[in-house]
Amino acid sequence: MVDIGKRIKQLREERGLTLKNIADNTGLSVGFLSQVERNITDPSIASLKKIAEVLGIKLKEFFEKVPEKKVVVRKDERNKLLIGSSKIVYELLAPAMNRKMEPILKMVEPNASSGEVDGHEGEEFAIILQGVLEVCIGNEVYVLQEGDSIYFDANQPHLYRNPGTEKCICIWVVTPPTFS
Repeated sequence: MVDIGKRIKQLREERGLTLKNIADNTGLSVGFLSQVERNITDPSIASLKKIAEVLGIKLKEFFEKVPEKKVVVRKDERNKLLIGSSKIVYELLAPAMNRKMEPILKMVEPNASSGEVDGHEGEEFAIILQGVLEVCIGNEVYVLQEGDSIYFDANQPHLYRNPGTEKCICIWVVTPPTFS
């Protein structure tokens, strides 16, 4: 798995940027960015998008590379990302080929949350394979059990968390892709 903090620091230093440069261009504080680089604080996907934009990369570049011409992605070849100690593992289920949608296997530990409320262009779909997941969309809260699915307009502010006592495993499909 990728050490996201170490990877951000490496990319920042390769570009000759300071934490202040990144902070000024993302709206994130220098202290927060320093803690992210040291894996003390977990960035949300929204924060990672801002950092990636300043670094001039796509979000997917925080992942290990999978050859782009593949049609099949074997289980042991999936790109995996654990953001700090967020307790959520993201596995990309399809090759990065400029697709219109992105299927992701998410493993969400008990009490883990996607972090800040985020809204963005597109649509999202999820199906719960194991455990329970609470999905908040706008002012509505949905508790999904094994076998339940949800489909929603991603423009609405949303987040998810595992309120259960066991790991939640779900397949999440996002359009347009988050990590590509």
